[in-house]
Amino acid sequence: MSQILVGHQEIFRQLWATHQADRLPSAYLFLGPKGLGKSTVTRVLAQRINCDLGQECGVCENCRLFASGSHPDFLVVGPTGKQIKIAQIQGLIGTLNLKPMYAKKRVVLVKEADKLGLEAANAFLKVLEEPPLDSLLVLTSEDEHGLLETLLSRCQKVSFGPLSRLELAQLLEARTQLEPEAMELVLAYSEGRLRKELIEKAPELLGLEGQVGQLLFRLDPAKLVDQMEWLESLIKQGLEGYFLEFLARWLRDLSFEFSGQSERVRRPAAVALARSQGFEPPVPVLLDAFTQVGETQGAIYAQAGKLLALEGLLLRLHHLLQGALVL
Repeated sequence: MSQILVGHQEIFRQLWATHQADRLPSAYLFLGPKGLGKSTVTRVLAQRINCDLGQECGVCENCRLFASGSHPDFLVVGPTGKQIKIAQIQGLIGTLNLKPMYAKKRVVLVKEADKLGLEAANAFLKVLEEPPLDSLLVLTSEDEHGLLETLLSRCQKVSFGPLSRLELAQLLEARTQLEPEAMELVLAYSEGRLRKELIEKAPELLGLEGQVGQLLFRLDPAKLVDQMEWLESLIKQGLEGYFLEFLARWLRDLSFEFSGQSERVRRPAAVALARSQGFEPPVPVLLDAFTQVGETQGAIYAQAGKLLALEGLLLRLHHLLQGALVL
C-alpha cells in the first residue's frame, strides 16, 4: 500500500483491484465531507495506475511528474468563485479530445462537483454519456443532492468515512509542525478530517478555548456587560464560529462525563477544569444548554444578527446554568 496514503486503505484496495481486473467504471463519485482525503485517494490511484511498476515507484517519468505536481494527464477542475463555470468544462472537453501525453490512463478530478453551474453540468453530462476510453473521471462532493440526477446515474458512488484519531494524528505529524497542545485541540475538533483553517489557527485558538471555559464556569451576573463586550470582540475577529463550536463541545463532553460515558469525552482537560471549579450541573441542564448553542449556530448560519444572537445565548446560559455554578 502507498506510503503517502493515510486512511481509506480498504477503499483504495477495492479501487486498485477493480483496475487490475480491468473493470474500472468511466466515472466515480467520491462522497464525504471536505478534508477526508478524497482528492488524495484520486491522486494516488492515478499515480499507481500510470506508474511503470504499478506501485508509485517515484523513479519513472510518470511518478516524477506526479511528485512535482505537474503531470499533464492528471487534470483538476474546481470552483472559481462559487461555481465551476462552463468555460472550464469546455476547456476540459478540448483536452479530453486529445490523446494523453504520458499516461496510460488520463485521470480527471472534478472537485466539489455539486458546484457545477447548470450550463457546465449539462456540458459535463455529454462527457459522461460518451466517456473517453483512455480517461477516468472522478467527481467529489460533500452531498450528492446538489448534483443533477442524470450525472449521478452515470457515476459509481464511493462513500468516505472519517479518519481515525490515529490516522489523523499521523497526517498532522507529517504535514504540520503543531506543538502537542495545539495538535490535541485539532484532534478534538476535527471530526476525523483535515480542517485547514483550524490547523492554521490552532495555536491562537488554544487561548480562546480556555476563555470559553472560564466564561462557562463563571457566569457571574456582575460580569455580564464585560462578557458581552468580549463576544463583540470575537465577532470583529471572525471567531464567533469557533466560540460556539468550543462551547458546544465542552457542554457535550461534560454531559458525557456526568452521565457515565467518559469514554466519549474528547477534551478530558475540560472535564478536569470543570471539576476543579465545582461545576457539575444536572445532565438535562447541560443538554438543554447544548441545544441552545446549536440553535444559535443555526440562527447565525441563517444570517441572523451575530451579536444579538450571541447576547441572547449568553443570557439563556446564565438562566440555565447559574444555579449550578460556584461564583
